[in-house]
Amino acid sequence: MRWQPEVARGAWIAERLDRGSLTATMHSVVPRGFAAYARIFHPLEGRRPVGATWDELRRDPEFWPGGWEQRPTTWRSLAHDLGVTWHPLVQWHSIARASGEDGRWNGIPGPDGWRYGEPLSGGVSAQMLAEIAVVLARHTSTPDVGQAAVWEGHGGLFSNDGISRITFYADDELESEVDEAAFLESPPLGPEVDAGPRLELPARSHVLFDAGIRELADESWPERAPWVRDSWPVTPSLVWPEDRAWVLVGEVDYDSTIVAGSADVVADLLAAPGLEVEEIPEGADLSWDGDRLNG
Repeated sequence: MRWQPEVARGAWIAERLDRGSLTATMHSVVPRGFAAYARIFHPLEGRRPVGATWDELRRDPEFWPGGWEQRPTTWRSLAHDLGVTWHPLVQWHSIARASGEDGRWNGIPGPDGWRYGEPLSGGVSAQMLAEIAVVLARHTSTPDVGQAAVWEGHGGLFSNDGISRITFYADDELESEVDEAAFLESPPLGPEVDAGPRLELPARSHVLFDAGIRELADESWPERAPWVRDSWPVTPSLVWPEDRAWVLVGEVDYDSTIVAGSADVVADLLAAPGLEVEEIPEGADLSWDGDRLNG
């Protein structure tokens, strides 16, 4: 994997995107013109205290339980538990609203004392990207040649100009302010990349890298990715093979990853173990108010 200054390689993506607001259809970030589309839901993790109740923890912030139980769940299962109508365009806030809480205190409550944190937005874990990549590698004639586009707005990856402080909040109260420079132990990618050309798409500007999907299918890919700086690697906003058989989109404001490709690609993703996937139509609305079945 290496920096790719020839951003014209992504021009075909821009040609297939809608111009305009991010709150229209998904096609402000997901290219049109593919036979099928899959929505891969980002994982949910639940936890509950051992030897204590959440009410005890809420009443006494200094009280600490004997430990924590943790378990994963699916969007579909949690929606069912909370009485939310399940459909491929369901939105997380519909599930959170049905719980009666907004999730700002230890997540949203589910049954049996479990509370669930919101899904990650903007990407997935390195392991999950590798699991998706294993499937996608079966559906391209060029698994070793492709591109990965990384949004330039990820803090500390590119130029640090204008970044000085980071603020932490707890229960709506200002907790602390820390100089972000203390967290940036390694330098940015370098002046050549900082000043280099960007893949300009309607909603975002991206830095382009050579990256074959077969390499991303190896869980150790962050060790070779030049844009990775810490233990929680940034996953690319877009990945596509040289033959353009499909494209993976990890929009920074989405809590799901979208894959556009053939019907066979989507069918293979739907059958992949460990992934929660739904097929969605072209023109799908994944915005905040796109979940019309749940109000």
